[in-house]
Amino acid sequence: MPNKAKTSLSDALQGVSPVVPQTRQRGGGAPARKPKNKRGEGTRMISGHFATETHKQLRILAAVEERTIQGLLEEALNDLFQKHNLPPIA
Repeated sequence: MPNKAKTSLSDALQGVSPVVPQTRQRGGGAPARKPKNKRGEGTRMISGHFATETHKQLRILAAVEERTIQGLLEEALNDLFQKHNLPPIA
């Protein structure tokens, strides 16, 4: 068996471009994403857990009214605010 020339790691890596890792933001989590539209700027997620039937009924209502769930929730929040004598700002 012929002897193979030993190659060092540094010799093997010569001519290979280095890989620069992506910088991470927010404490090492996933990189920050740009909002898909202007609506995402200056907004916060409001969520809750509801029964599956509630979700289904909300989707059906959105389809029947040809509106988005977001729009229906804005309407509902504004109604709630007005009920409690607060300005409708949703």
